[in-house]
Amino acid sequence: MRWPGVTGWAATSALSRRLIGCLLGAIASIAVALLLPGLFPEGAGFVQLCVLLALQEILLIGLPALLVMLRSPASSRALKGLWGRPTAYQSGLAMLAAVSFTLVSVLITVLFLSLLQSFGVPPPEGQFLVPETAEQLLMASLSATFIPAIAEELLFRGLVQGGIAARLSPAAGLWASALLFALLHRSLLAFPQMLAIGLVLGRLKQRSGSLMLPIIFHAVYNFAVLVLNFSRAVPSLGMMLLCIAAFTVSYRLLMKEDKLVES
Repeated sequence: MRWPGVTGWAATSALSRRLIGCLLGAIASIAVALLLPGLFPEGAGFVQLCVLLALQEILLIGLPALLVMLRSPASSRALKGLWGRPTAYQSGLAMLAAVSFTLVSVLITVLFLSLLQSFGVPPPEGQFLVPETAEQLLMASLSATFIPAIAEELLFRGLVQGGIAARLSPAAGLWASALLFALLHRSLLAFPQMLAIGLVLGRLKQRSGSLMLPIIFHAVYNFAVLVLNFSRAVPSLGMMLLCIAAFTVSYRLLMKEDKLVES
């Protein structure tokens, strides 16, 4: 004999256990990430710093976001819908936009630095991952480009933007995710460029309904910044203006695409 309501109670109990398990897993992952720096000696070498950076991105950002997005069958289905594949043409446009935006962000930073100095604010000290050799560049490419791109897009464009957009509005989700993205990079000097990048990534997610184009843009942008740091090149104003034009054209072409992804 089946008692009325037993099946519904069992299903609710299973959902509650799944939610609690996902949340506890996310909290445990964040706790491990916060303890990680203590396991690395002071004055750690470049490779160790890259490993630490990659592990923190995974445990502090990517894995918690993934677990929260798997908290229920409905959220799991929503997560599966975020991986539509862009065409080769669209991926190429996203890569061109990302590379050209590298120097656009340099120009934004220079202008913001001039503004800070005009108000008597000393230039903040930045911390950059600067590879010295080709081997270090390869290691940094793995730890500071692809892994952060996937982890951060899961959190900011997948969880934050998607969640707020569903409850408030697409515009609220876009701006909230971009602001949080800029704030969590914890750099006053880089805040304007991070906000601009967050808005671009958010628009790509908004327009395509997929995380793939934001991940491509994010990873290529990170790699271009690494290569710029590695080469120690000083871009000219003309090159920056050319990159503004290239970014504007490639970005507008992306936004005009009728269908940005395939299921």
